[in-house]
Amino acid sequence: MNSEKSIKKNYLYNLTYTLLNTAFPLLTAPYLARVIGAEGVGTYAYYYAIAHIFYIFAKLGLNNYGTRQISKIRDGEKLSETFSSIYYQQILTALFSNVIYGIFCFVILRNEENQIYAVILGILVFAGFFDIDWLFSGLEFFASISRKNIIVKTTSFFLVFVLVKSSTDLWKYVTIMAYSMFFGYLSMWLNLKKVVTFKKVTLKDILMHLKPNLILTIPVFSISIYRQMDKIMLGLMTTLAETGLYENAEKVIYALCGFITAFGNVMMPRVSNMISKGKEEESTKYMVISMQFMMFMMFSMAFGLCAVAKPVAVVLFGKEFDGSGILMALLAFTLPMIGWANVIRSQFVIPKGRDYIYIATVITGAVLNVIINAICIPKLGALGAVVGTIFAESSVPVVQFIFLHDEIPYKDLLKKSAPACVCGLAMFLAVKSVSTLHFDSVILLLITEIIVGVVSYGLIVLIYIFIFEKELLVKVLKKRK
Repeated sequence: MNSEKSIKKNYLYNLTYTLLNTAFPLLTAPYLARVIGAEGVGTYAYYYAIAHIFYIFAKLGLNNYGTRQISKIRDGEKLSETFSSIYYQQILTALFSNVIYGIFCFVILRNEENQIYAVILGILVFAGFFDIDWLFSGLEFFASISRKNIIVKTTSFFLVFVLVKSSTDLWKYVTIMAYSMFFGYLSMWLNLKKVVTFKKVTLKDILMHLKPNLILTIPVFSISIYRQMDKIMLGLMTTLAETGLYENAEKVIYALCGFITAFGNVMMPRVSNMISKGKEEESTKYMVISMQFMMFMMFSMAFGLCAVAKPVAVVLFGKEFDGSGILMALLAFTLPMIGWANVIRSQFVIPKGRDYIYIATVITGAVLNVIINAICIPKLGALGAVVGTIFAESSVPVVQFIFLHDEIPYKDLLKKSAPACVCGLAMFLAVKSVSTLHFDSVILLLITEIIVGVVSYGLIVLIYIFIFEKELLVKVLKKRK
């Protein structure tokens, strides 16, 4: 199979897998918003955020470190030895994290009314023993990851609608969500024997991975701070209902982020392998093409979602979540920034082992997020958390530029990306012109706006390609032929 076709297939598989993880909460959100309400949604978001931080400590930075190490080997006896030593290190860190979480649940939260939710979500922390996605990502086996998770996620999707009937069933929803994640990770072990076997390794072999893995934990934990700490700070400083408004707005954003994550997960092992073989020029070519593709996708989503955010919030979540609309519209403009930073990180920083840049970017974002949250949340509530997130996400590509402006062809990247912003803005104006018309229902308004947005953006991009990217059009037509 040729390289280009493999990337396309892997992107589609990984996109399916990532979107299942992010879209499942979004697809159930309209039902849950009406059944368990804003406070129920906020309660789950608050305790999940806490459990997720402990899960991060169980895994450390394996999603990046493990993927990178495996992608350099791919096959042979060395692959099994590397996997074994990395996985045994994962067992040690997962054991430590689970013990601390147990103390948190049964000592610190002993008299808490909502202790039961923290206890149930402990299965997510326990899943840190079994999450070996990094192995299959490093080998680019995205098909096996996707197929297993489709079954698990589909089952849990139906269980929510069958079992969760009122606000008193919140514990059932928490249980379904926690165990769907656990069984999703556990299902990957069915394919393990086909790929690697466990080898006897020394303690030195195990501990040699700890330091580089701990280093890559810093950015993972920092990202968690400005994605999970928002909800923790909202829960502590305001109300769980306010946390619920923010949670549902964020669900839409991170469902769209699935496109970014999937693309980065596919390209990182491929570019890592190129760089290890000295194909620097080819990897740079991929980066420029990837950035152009990413920006056209992200600006369409950002301007499109901003234009329809209010009706989307009402249609998806109900009138109780009307306040999520403005939060969603503002958060939409973090998408291009997240996409830009992801391309640089997954196709240059991580493959080249420049971990200190990755660490610097996310620490900057995390610090900014916490400081701005502390200032704005008490005064603005969920809107304050949005302000903190925008500053945090904006800082990442800025810090990347400070470190890499002499090494990465930023002029080429900007030249290829700027038209995407113009096309997105033109679509936004077309959609907003529709909102001035009178509609009998908000659903009809939303459908009309989406149709206008899709058609107008498609036409604008085609015109741009025909005028400025004729060579690209000719190449695509030749390949199709």
